[in-house]
Amino acid sequence: DVAVVTGRTLRMAEGGGVVHRFVAELAAQAGLTVNVGPLPLAEVQAADEVFLTSTEAELIGVRSVDGRPVGAGGEGPVTRRLREAFRAATRGGPGILPV
Repeated sequence: DVAVVTGRTLRMAEGGGVVHRFVAELAAQAGLTVNVGPLPLAEVQAADEVFLTSTEAELIGVRSVDGRPVGAGGEGPVTRRLREAFRAATRGGPGILPV
């Protein structure tokens, strides 16, 4: 499932799985604005960060979309912090980390 970060807003595609929905909850707890709805390709390409969620991969940053770099072309700080918060919450760590 796809998610994009622009500024302090997390936009997520509709109908995501359990990991996707849990990441949305973590993002809201961390102070991000969370919007769920369609994600047009232009919005994904213009995002500061893009990541995918899945049961196996948890959160994985996207470096490029259609050959175009996303943000600085690497995993962004929000993606990294949300993955840390996810792992902490699912593995008994310190809890929500501010983003």
